[in-house]
Amino acid sequence: MNIKKYFKLYLVSILVLTFLFFLVFVFSINIIKSEIRTYLESGEFEKKIYSYTIKSITKFAETEPNQNDKIILKNSLEKIFENYKEVIPSSKE
Repeated sequence: MNIKKYFKLYLVSILVLTFLFFLVFVFSINIIKSEIRTYLESGEFEKKIYSYTIKSITKFAETEPNQNDKIILKNSLEKIFENYKEVIPSSKE
């Protein structure tokens, strides 16, 4: 009889601990979601991406380009000139 009591107590304690674990887990996930939402809405995310992009462009400009970089840059510049030929002044002016 004594073993049955201990076993029931053991099962109840496991169930309570599991419930508490999931309760804390759900609570922490909601806190993380709200923090991410406020971070994205504050505009800091775009500033960090912009800063990272500028740093990458600067790093790219400071290194000696290899053949693959030249091809990528040439294709990108061609697309830019095609898409914005009305805005970019021509050399004839």
